[in-house]
Amino acid sequence: MAALIAGLEADPVVMQWQAAAIATLQQQAQATQQAIVTEQFDQVAPLLKAAQDQTQEIVAIANAAQLKADQRDYIANSIAQTLEEMGFGLLYRQPEHDHPASAILIGAATNSGKGICVSVPVEGEVLYDVEGYAMGGISLGMGCSDEL
Repeated sequence: MAALIAGLEADPVVMQWQAAAIATLQQQAQATQQAIVTEQFDQVAPLLKAAQDQTQEIVAIANAAQLKADQRDYIANSIAQTLEEMGFGLLYRQPEHDHPASAILIGAATNSGKGICVSVPVEGEVLYDVEGYAMGGISLGMGCSDEL
């Protein structure tokens, strides 16, 4: 069981997305050790089987989360590149929160002061707020006018 946990801990994707699950698995390893020490051998096999099943699930969840984050980053990079090609200067490109599943916020403005803020989430719709254009904007509370 220690080898399973060590293998998971060596994987940066798993640790980024499933650190809490690894901690739970470590607690189960301690319970397995305690069952061995107290000679409750009938409990050891089910605990080891559960750990193996959880390991596969942890890896699958981490990989799916990383794929979504990679797609979010691709979309955010494409939007930023397109804005620059349209004559906008990027003011910021940053995560909304300090978490890998956070939306990416992009703020850009033209030399004339017209700006746009874009929020690219891991899942869901891309949100935007356009300022300085006749079409108006959708106020999303992203603080676009504060940044420009």
